[in-house]
Amino acid sequence: VVAEEGYEREVESVLRRKFSDTIYDVLHKDMWDLDLPNHLAGHKRTLLQLKFRNTKDMQQCKMEVSSLVLRNVQMKKEKEKSGMAVEEDTTVKIASRSKETVLDHMLDIREYDVPYVMRVAIDNEFFVGLWYNVNIAEGDVQIQQRPDLTLAWGRAEPRVLAFDIECTKEPLKFPDAN
Repeated sequence: VVAEEGYEREVESVLRRKFSDTIYDVLHKDMWDLDLPNHLAGHKRTLLQLKFRNTKDMQQCKMEVSSLVLRNVQMKKEKEKSGMAVEEDTTVKIASRSKETVLDHMLDIREYDVPYVMRVAIDNEFFVGLWYNVNIAEGDVQIQQRPDLTLAWGRAEPRVLAFDIECTKEPLKFPDAN
């Protein structure tokens, strides 16, 4: 979640309270934001990474947060159209905090469309072509990278198993495997 600069802690606090039964953890991550006008200068933005116990909780929270973000973006566009410039003065910002809710400062939601399997692989640094030891004991799975095997045997060649059932069909009829 992208929050307005300076509102990250407040947004985190409200998200933790509002979704206390679905959000497992919230992390502050400094990342390059390619949407910033000066992103090539190496400036980073603090993003909020939301962690969940399961995909059902993630989907539930994603629906609510994305609708809030969409509403906030529309409100911001309407303010810009009406000529109400956003003041950068900190005293004005502090005074306006009481007039609006903290969730009005959520600007964007990122990586919500990354499939769960891909997200797990990225977060745990599982890469194609490397060798791993996989140990399972009483439901606990441990996966460790084996750089020694990568050096000895080289990168593993990924193999894809795919097959196609050839069928013929008459015009305007369903295919028949026979």
